[in-house]
Amino acid sequence: MRIIESKPNFFITDNIYDTQSGFRLLGPVRKRINAEFYKMVYNTYFDAIPLQDISDILNVYNIFLIQEDGLPWSGFLLGDSSQTQIDLAQYDGESDSYSWIKNANLQLQWYKMESGRYEINTYVG
Repeated sequence: MRIIESKPNFFITDNIYDTQSGFRLLGPVRKRINAEFYKMVYNTYFDAIPLQDISDILNVYNIFLIQEDGLPWSGFLLGDSSQTQIDLAQYDGESDSYSWIKNANLQLQWYKMESGRYEINTYVG
C-alpha cells in the first residue's frame, strides 16, 4: 500500500464538485490528483500495473473507479502494451450509490519492457 505524503485539506463539502451542472471535477483538484500520479510514476518501473496505488490516490479525494453499470470497477488489464479509460464517480454514503463525474476519467497506458517491468503513464483527463 502506498502512503500518500500530502492529504488534501478539503472534502466534498468544500466544493470539490460543481453540482450546478452535475458532478464535475474542478481544475485545481484535477491538478492535485495528476501531481500525485506524476510523483508515483516518475522514474519508476513497476513489477505489475499499480492499479491499487492509483485507486488509493483517487479515494483520498472521494473519487472511485466505476464500471458502465454503476458498480465499482473490476476487470483485467491485459497485454504488454495498451491503454484504457475508466470512468470516475463520487460515492454518496447516504444513498449508498455512485454519481458519475461528467468531465473526467482515468487515462491509463502501460508498456511492458524486456526486463518484465512496466512503464506506466496515468492521469485524470
